[in-house]
Amino acid sequence: MPEMKNQIDRNYKHPRQTSKINMERNTYMERLLENKTAIITGGSRGIGRAIALSFAKEGANIVFTYVSNDEAAKETVELITQIKQKSKNTGADSHAALALKGDGRSSDFAQLAVKNAVESFGNVDILVNNAGITKDGLLLRMKKEDFTDVVDRQLGDDRQLSSINPDTLFFDIGTLAQKKVPVHHQLNITTEKEYMLKDSIALTPDSITISGTQAAIDEVTYVMGAPQTLVNLANPAEGNFSLLPIKSINFSDEQIHYQLNIIRYTEGVIKIPVAVRYLPSDVTITLLPSEVELRYRIAISDFSLVDTAQFTASVSYKDATDNNDRTLAVKVTHKPKEVLSVHLTPPFVEYIIRKK
Repeated sequence: MPEMKNQIDRNYKHPRQTSKINMERNTYMERLLENKTAIITGGSRGIGRAIALSFAKEGANIVFTYVSNDEAAKETVELITQIKQKSKNTGADSHAALALKGDGRSSDFAQLAVKNAVESFGNVDILVNNAGITKDGLLLRMKKEDFTDVVDRQLGDDRQLSSINPDTLFFDIGTLAQKKVPVHHQLNITTEKEYMLKDSIALTPDSITISGTQAAIDEVTYVMGAPQTLVNLANPAEGNFSLLPIKSINFSDEQIHYQLNIIRYTEGVIKIPVAVRYLPSDVTITLLPSEVELRYRIAISDFSLVDTAQFTASVSYKDATDNNDRTLAVKVTHKPKEVLSVHLTPPFVEYIIRKK
């Protein structure tokens, strides 16, 4: 036991001692590049400036090159100087950054940069080859001259890109196929009281042509419109909605026009008898009840055109032989074309069958 206690005592560190060690470690970590010299090409702005400032915070001496923007270079030098002046380990008289203007492709300029770095700071430890040009664009549309110019900037003036082989890339993107698919809408419609949508929503076009690889279009059976909400409608309405994109699929149309026929309606209520379809000649059937109430909706402008004698309702005798619940569903078998909707009460009737 005494040996164990002695071992614990040797491993134990007082909290203040531990704190001091951590502070020393943090100070060291914050100055990872102390007394190191870094040359950064294209360091006056953008990514190059960000690298230069980060290195300066770590204690590095900074030499950076730039091509033309004197104002940006001056600003970068001032920022680095401020960082060094705030450093605990350097005073206001510490070296500022060295900015060198020239063409980074030139080997003579590269040698000059190294010479100035050594003369100013005594050594060169780090090179960040950041400078370059960009002529971004789709690879398929990029000119050969632009690509060559970008590469030449990296190679330098003592090397020249003489050829690119192969100079053309071929991509197998499959066979382009087409087919026509219907358009589905996501219109959420509400109307004022006593108003309703007459007929279905008219879409123009109601179908479009899609194109893509055969495998891609085989997966598509319809296209969907973007959700749209229309509330408290009391008049006909129209508008447009966009189609939701499908990856790797092109559309012949991007916008769909819709038309809504909103009308004011009224209701009518009548009693009608219930007939029996497919009744055998040797059977009689009694329905309970034998008539139902039919409530219908119709546009006010069409109400006078309705002949209530044109409404008929019936049940099917075949349903009586196929179920055991002793009820038959009543269906409206005929109604005037002007009627918009119907509702039956009750929707089912009981029955009694007798042989003649």
